[in-house]
Amino acid sequence: MHSIQPSHQIISSPALSLERLEIRYNTQNILISPEQKNKFIQELVRINPHIHISQ
Repeated sequence: MHSIQPSHQIISSPALSLERLEIRYNTQNILISPEQKNKFIQELVRINPHIHISQ
């Protein structure tokens, strides 16, 4: 996993909300909508401090 950024794309994804996070890893990406976005991001950064976070 190398980057996380907010996304409001309407494309189909497992995320139910339009307030999504786009997670990029290897050559792929996925859109998700965790209930607690800030805690989710904090935990990912704790696990991998090299993740690039875009606001």
